[in-house]
Amino acid sequence: MTLNFVSDMTNNDRGFFGRFDAMPSANASNPSMTSCPLLSSFVNLWDVVVSPMWPNLYPNAANCEYHIDVPKGHRIELSFNYFQTEPCCDKLTVYDGNSTSDSVLKHMAGNFDQDTTVVSSGNSITMTFVSDMTNQYYGFSATYSTV
Repeated sequence: MTLNFVSDMTNNDRGFFGRFDAMPSANASNPSMTSCPLLSSFVNLWDVVVSPMWPNLYPNAANCEYHIDVPKGHRIELSFNYFQTEPCCDKLTVYDGNSTSDSVLKHMAGNFDQDTTVVSSGNSITMTFVSDMTNQYYGFSATYSTV
């Protein structure tokens, strides 16, 4: 991938923010891992977390885990910009801590309003996204920031 940014000498502005995900190649021993972003740990003060293959349809049989860690003394506010999954079978679970054994902040499946927001009690959130072998939807896009 190549990205060129060109500017002239007339005006100044904030520029842009870009994000990319590296996708692993097919893995016959664990095909579900081929759909999960390699960059599944987030440590910035804010970032965007997306479902596999976003903005395209997420794949069948996805099984992804995301970790968000911010500096101690901060909490995490996770705001969903878009959420659409197969209501019966494809789901996102947000946990209040750094593992799936921590308490659940939110179970999400189907369609949710863009104003859906969750806030952690500490400086870590874990998210799991699971899809079955049938219908595919666009998944999710969420922004997190420290509070």
